[in-house]
Amino acid sequence: MNADLVVVPTPTPTPEIVTPLPAARNPARVYLGGLHSALSVASQMSALRVLARLVLGAESVLRRDAVLDALPWHLLRAEHTLALAAQVSRHRGADDRGYKPATIRRIYCALRGVLLASRRLRYISEEERAVASDLPQVRGRSLPARRPVTPAQVRALIETCDGRTYWGQRLLAALALLFGAGLRRSEAVTLRTETIQIDKGLARVVGKGDKERVVILGEWMPLITPWLTTRGRAPGPLLCFIGRWGELTPTEGITPARLYAMMVEHGEKVGVDFSPHDARAAVITSLLAAGVDLRRVQQFADHAKPETTARYDLAQEEVVIAAIVAAGRVTMRDPTDPLPASPIPLPSR
Repeated sequence: MNADLVVVPTPTPTPEIVTPLPAARNPARVYLGGLHSALSVASQMSALRVLARLVLGAESVLRRDAVLDALPWHLLRAEHTLALAAQVSRHRGADDRGYKPATIRRIYCALRGVLLASRRLRYISEEERAVASDLPQVRGRSLPARRPVTPAQVRALIETCDGRTYWGQRLLAALALLFGAGLRRSEAVTLRTETIQIDKGLARVVGKGDKERVVILGEWMPLITPWLTTRGRAPGPLLCFIGRWGELTPTEGITPARLYAMMVEHGEKVGVDFSPHDARAAVITSLLAAGVDLRRVQQFADHAKPETTARYDLAQEEVVIAAIVAAGRVTMRDPTDPLPASPIPLPSR
């Protein structure tokens, strides 16, 4: 694998012809195989796809696990990883926006994971792995996306669901999981029927890192019950697949991408611009605004750090802004006015 391979000098690069390695000897497959959950595999698979598209060209279409055989991952060295890191940081999409810091960190994590697998498979030495894994530090942090969803809009989203159809019942159940329990979309699509206690209004959810927690559905349970009755209590994903002609497949669940599309499509019909994460953010924000202790909200949201939860506290943010304005620190200065003298005297020569 040449160093020039990872630098795309023309719009139509010509990649090397790669002979796929056996699965047990492919560092990318070994890396993904060592992850603990299907959610992690899907997330890091998308990160590897980003890297492959940077090498092969943005027009490359790599579906499913074809990305794992598209590149000779076992030949990655420091010159390649540094070139890839530079391309990731410079990347601009159709909207002229680059990857967010969290996305870049996730891509770097996948790159380091492949390098570690290469070392374990003895394609590279420990020193080569350490040098190739020494990627630039990613600075910065993005604020959570804020598209407030009001109670009236939530009511409209619920009332416009057609509860007479399979699709409408499943949509109601999905809305209950998002707005009632504040689940991540990855958690909502993996929630299984056998973990739901209808009589108690509780459900056991598997979150990030395969961590289990109990969530309260409470008054949202009546929106889930009709679909649960239609679907049946057979073990499997609650939000199971519905075929074109209405045939149910209880053992096969929808994907996070499909849930996202469902919410966006339904929101467009109702005139509400929202995504599954906006629903989760609305729940977290409302709990903080109601005065619920930060630590309890952190546990509810399954955040690793309280700082992450605090970023959703819009009420506290408004208090800080109001205090600054009241103190007179935010003013509209006339540009013709002279600048105030510095309280620090200039040093004498």
